[in-house]
Amino acid sequence: KSISNRALLLAALGRGACRIRNLLHSDDTQVMLAALQAMGACDVAWEDDGATLVVTGNGGQLRRPDAELYLGNAGTAARFLTTAVNLVDACDGATVLTGNARMKQRPAGPLVDALRANGCDIEYCESEGSLPLRVAHTGRGLSGGHVQLAASVSSQYVSSILLCAPYARAPVRLELVGDKVISQPYIDMTIAMMAQFGCQVERVAANEYVIPTGAYANPAEYEVESDASSATYPLAFAAITGSTCTVPNIGSASLQGDARFAVDVLRPMGCTVKQTATSTTVTGPPRGQLRALPDIDMEPMTDAFLTAAALAAVAAAGDDASSRVTRIRGIANQHVKECDRIEAMCTELARFGVAADNHADGIDVHARPIAELAAESPSVHCYDDHRVAMSLSILACVAPAGAEIRERRCVGKTWPQWWDVLARDLGAPIAGSDPAPEAAADSTNDASADAGASVVIIGMRG
Repeated sequence: KSISNRALLLAALGRGACRIRNLLHSDDTQVMLAALQAMGACDVAWEDDGATLVVTGNGGQLRRPDAELYLGNAGTAARFLTTAVNLVDACDGATVLTGNARMKQRPAGPLVDALRANGCDIEYCESEGSLPLRVAHTGRGLSGGHVQLAASVSSQYVSSILLCAPYARAPVRLELVGDKVISQPYIDMTIAMMAQFGCQVERVAANEYVIPTGAYANPAEYEVESDASSATYPLAFAAITGSTCTVPNIGSASLQGDARFAVDVLRPMGCTVKQTATSTTVTGPPRGQLRALPDIDMEPMTDAFLTAAALAAVAAAGDDASSRVTRIRGIANQHVKECDRIEAMCTELARFGVAADNHADGIDVHARPIAELAAESPSVHCYDDHRVAMSLSILACVAPAGAEIRERRCVGKTWPQWWDVLARDLGAPIAGSDPAPEAAADSTNDASADAGASVVIIGMRG
């Protein structure tokens, strides 16, 4: 997802045609592509039965869209486009960027502050610091020059400015200020991809970058790496079940920080890991023999903490309770993702009978032997978060009573085929479920009403 959405924006801002292969088909990439087309940033065409997307960029010439840009809960699209819409070639009017209820809670303030200081006219339409945003078109675009940005909440703010900086009126000197910069590997990924599209970013200090002006030169072809964050799930399946799994497209040469998951997380937990530049193979220990991680900093791969926490729930190979606690730190930004992921994992692990402690920058997971997990099948709430669903589905594969995963469609955000892969390729026993409706909050309803009746509401936005 991370590479796909960067590639779409780079190719749309660039000149000429770029054939993008292995593009992720998901909700987030569809949102990004639709927004770019709405702004006239590019022309697109599918080839090879949908395996290749040909993006013909218009060299950064954007027009004001006819309607607001609805971005769902796509954080990459929302942050990247917050900067990109300021490149619209218009001297009047405005563009509104909005999203779903959760996106309207996720922070955008540091990015908006930096853009305002650079001459952009941006207003909050509802809550201060979050979408929806109204970006007025003044004809000034990005001024360029010295830009200061707080990057302790999300590296997406940094990538947003980096990706659009070549189209500023003057070269940009981007200085990252405040607390520790989060998720540096994603910033490095952005810079490496910009170089592949012809823009060389110079890192002049630890937290300072210089970006020259100019237009991207689209490569004739661009191959998108497979998603390293998503690859953690099949690798974790091997780890928790004592089987072997090979991911052929992710290795030590990957641009993605989450490619380190196998080496930095699974190997210390007792797995055998073989990693080349372009592939990763994991063999798990005998079932029930995973080891806890006394202290691990997952700041370079924060999205993978959910997978690690699911494994930590049964990492009970130690002799006593104190040796069965996994302490994960460096993940404070996960409180403000698609949901409060740390709180979500604490709540849902408890349904399996596993205790977990919520911290400002991490989580402590107190492992239990597999046989001591909840005797009854828990019903897992996913908070409409794809990573909650996929990580807890891994734990459900070894839970004695399995689990019912609600909101299964939320995996469409990054991996719509996950349930097929889990059943067909990994061999997990999966069956469809028609859960009973949750108890209504209003107890005054007529008890004689038909409990099997349904009401279907079809909303047509706009």
